[in-house]
Order: sequence, then C-alpha cells, then structure tokens
Amino acid sequence: MNGFGDGILGLAFQDGLDTTKHHSTLPFFLAQQTLLSKNMFSVWLNQSSETTSESPIDPLGGRLILGDPDPSLYIPPLQYFPISPIPIANEDYSVSTSYFYSFPATSLSVNGNTIPARQGTLALLDTGTTLIQMDSATLMQLVTQFNGVLSYNADKKWYDGRCVDTLKLPPIVLNLSGVEFSLSAKEYMFALDGSDKTCFLGIQEYNAQPNSPVLWVLGDVFLQKYYSVYDLENKRVGLALAVDGKLTTHTRVSSSSTSSSTQSLGSIQTTSNPLGQSGNSAAMETAQTKASSSKRIVIGLFLWLPAIFLLM
Repeated sequence: MNGFGDGILGLAFQDGLDTTKHHSTLPFFLAQQTLLSKNMFSVWLNQSSETTSESPIDPLGGRLILGDPDPSLYIPPLQYFPISPIPIANEDYSVSTSYFYSFPATSLSVNGNTIPARQGTLALLDTGTTLIQMDSATLMQLVTQFNGVLSYNADKKWYDGRCVDTLKLPPIVLNLSGVEFSLSAKEYMFALDGSDKTCFLGIQEYNAQPNSPVLWVLGDVFLQKYYSVYDLENKRVGLALAVDGKLTTHTRVSSSSTSSSTQSLGSIQTTSNPLGQSGNSAAMETAQTKASSSKRIVIGLFLWLPAIFLLM
C-alpha cells in the first residue's frame, strides 16, 4: 500500500443479512454487537477535494458513516432503490447473486435528447472506481450529442477535447429507476494534469462479460456529487445530493461515543437540488430526513488519486 494504508476494507453486498455462505462485513458485525442500530453504511466524498500527481493524497477526502445516514452531509430528498442482484455463474455451473450494489438504469439525456439504456441495464455504485463506465453503444451515442467537441484518443482510450470548448458542454442527466441525476460539464470533464488545454471525458467504455447484464458503473465522478447509502438490512441503496463542505480537519469518533450526533462541517455551501422525480416508480421510496439519535460511527477518509482509503 506504499505506506498510506494498511489494507482494503471490504463492504460488498452479501445479500443483506444472509451470511450463511459469506464472512460478515464490518457493518454486520458491529450491528450484531449492538454498536450500530442498523446494518448499513453511507459514503460522503468531499467535492472540494483536490489531488494531483505531485500531491496524490487528500487527507480530507470524505467520510464513511457506519450506521444511520448523517443528515448533515446531504440535501433531501434521499431516494432509495431496491438492489437488483446480478446473477453470477460459478465454476460448478451453479448460479449465485453478485456482491454489487446495482439497480435498474433507465436512460440518459443531453439537451433534452434522450438515449434509452439498453434492455436490462443496471447502474452499479462503486467507490473503488474513479470514473463512470458504460457500454460502448450508449457512450458513442452520448458523445455524438456533443457535436464534434470530443474525439477519441486511442492511446489513452478516452474521449478528449480543448478545455475551452468542453467546459461549455451541456449537463448530462442520468435517469435511474425514474429519478434524474444531473452532472455539469465541470463535473464530468477533467483537465489533464498540469495542463488547462486538453480535457478528457470522465466516462469511459465498459463491456460486461458475455451473458452478463449491461452495466453503468457509477464511480467517484458520480459519487462526489451524490451522497450514497447502502442499506444491507432492507437490500436497497439510497442517493441524495451531497453537501459541498470545505473540511479543515477530521474529528475522530470512537465506538464509545457513537450515540452522539456527528460533528458538523466547518463550512457548508448548498445549491439548489437538481435531483428530481420523473414519473412514478414503484422501486423508489423517499426517506425520512429527520435527525436520528441512533448509533453511528464516523470514519474519516483520505482520497488517493486512483482510489479511496480509510484514514488510519
């Protein structure tokens, strides 16, 4: 781990409370020991975090909250979506469900032009993925909407263009199970390190294995803007617009003080909520956002250029 981490904390979906075939994850173990009131966790990534090749580590990259979501870190509404497990073929030809936090994707749109997701497409929340990844057919249709501003860079295997042009591109709206999530150009276009001339698209091609569902992998490009909740007890994930807080320090929270409310951010900048409902979806619920006295544990995260690690 090159001296800035002791390992990787596994928080994969294990079919909720079913641990008959799996090892218990940390939230399950803590809930079992009554250190948490619920078997769930959530992730807030600091939108103000900055990393470069010279300074690849940001010690204030975000927070991992074990237990109930922290209402000070997101702007309501918090929308929940039931997890749609991905069937995985085992070596013995049996089929088991996957470890992924996935749910149906509907479409994406640019300037009101809608690109339907391919049949059976699933959106997958993954903090271990830096960018957004999607199938090549949908990605090509998306890039076409930008009218030649972006071109494919075969060496880098991404789309890029002049920053002066790319930062004028319109928002991309992802429709996930009937709820729209918007990303502006400055949130999906990134300047190459040390240069403000060329910017690349933070969405790359991903092709699933044969006979597997089409996947949109929503990595940190998406999760920096949207606070994500992983409810293992009820087998669902939640998303809400994240607050943009400029942290100055992490306050360590021990298990003996988990019943107290989490510390507030030093400075919070809120914007209007672009997360809107599009149509009725039986798969969607609106969470209550009242402050909770339930037990929770807050762990500071530091952001490393290609990944996220626990602050040890």
